[in-house]
Amino acid sequence: MSIIKKENFYKTLEEEQRILSCYTKLTFKRNNSLFYSQLESQDNKNKQTVSVSLFPSYLSPDFTSKKNTTIIKVPQKKIHGFAIMLKKNIEIVDFLKLNYKKKFIQNTTRYLNRFQNCLSPVYKLYFGEIRHDEYNYLMSKLKKMIETRFSQRGVVSQNIQSWEYYLKRSYDLIKSKRASLFVIYVNKDPVQITLNHHFKKKLFVTITSFDIKYSKFSLGNISIYKTLEWCLKNEYDLLDMAYGELPYKKAWSNCIYNFEHHILYQKNNIKSLLKAKIEQGILTIKNNLKAFNLDYYFDKRYKKNKNPYVKCNNYITSLEPQFLLTNEFKLTEFRNEKYTCIKEEILNFLYTSKEKLAKLKIYKNKAETNYLVIGNTGIKKICIQCKNIDKKNCPYK
Repeated sequence: MSIIKKENFYKTLEEEQRILSCYTKLTFKRNNSLFYSQLESQDNKNKQTVSVSLFPSYLSPDFTSKKNTTIIKVPQKKIHGFAIMLKKNIEIVDFLKLNYKKKFIQNTTRYLNRFQNCLSPVYKLYFGEIRHDEYNYLMSKLKKMIETRFSQRGVVSQNIQSWEYYLKRSYDLIKSKRASLFVIYVNKDPVQITLNHHFKKKLFVTITSFDIKYSKFSLGNISIYKTLEWCLKNEYDLLDMAYGELPYKKAWSNCIYNFEHHILYQKNNIKSLLKAKIEQGILTIKNNLKAFNLDYYFDKRYKKNKNPYVKCNNYITSLEPQFLLTNEFKLTEFRNEKYTCIKEEILNFLYTSKEKLAKLKIYKNKAETNYLVIGNTGIKKICIQCKNIDKKNCPYK
């Protein structure tokens, strides 16, 4: 049993949409605007020693019972958060010009235009209304995306370990507008899904993932762009992308922040002081270990599984129509689940050639080992060689 009460400020705010009782007022450091305020009461005068982790540095706190409580602040090393501080009554085009460099805006516009021109996506934010069967379907898709992505990286996902927690509570939160699901659809199939939490005109990106076959289309950037657009239209003042350093988060942030630990103990109470000092010592040791990168040593990582399937790709600029007949090629469909093995290569072809998915023609030979992707600008030949003895068990089939 812990000798001190442990609290997580960020998780409580993000997932439970509440502020811990030891804080009476929070303001944004950047402009001193109000984030949260409550009247202090006798109920908030907790005599227990409390250790609060992950307090974001973009906030300035006021604590309860200042006369009776001492606060120790300890920085949390090597944990960075990423957020976008927003302005009201501004269009996204103008917001981008005020906050980002010209090259970044040009790249973002190029990603967005290419994705939309090639694949004709549909964007949808479920916020207040969603059918239960649709919710279960989207959450199962999100879980599968995360598992596939983390398997590719060889890392264990903490979100998957807590999946039942998110699954059980998020539906009701969406219905009450305390959470939302943002989904990007291509051909009615979800290719990117994000679970967000909402608190008083503040949006927190909690869990996000995408179909890795669409990697070239930079769905992380597109998701943030569309979420930012929605936040500005709805007069939000914060879009918080949480901690965990990823290139697209860093590029989008106009506020990269740190976290600190707050230890609250009672004045003139030896026992409370002793607990606080022990907690401070433990946190200091952890920070020192991080300075020597020893935290990475304890991070469980696993080797990536090698793909037992070799894909041989050749780009052909022209092809005689007679070739299709003599080699017994037949027209197939991109959405047919039986042929998902070629999906990534088709998407790469679209990205490179700037073709439209609706205009492509896809042929397969009788043995289902060779495919031809035919567009207006050229033809791509895809050859699949399965190393498994039992080809029927190929997971791509």
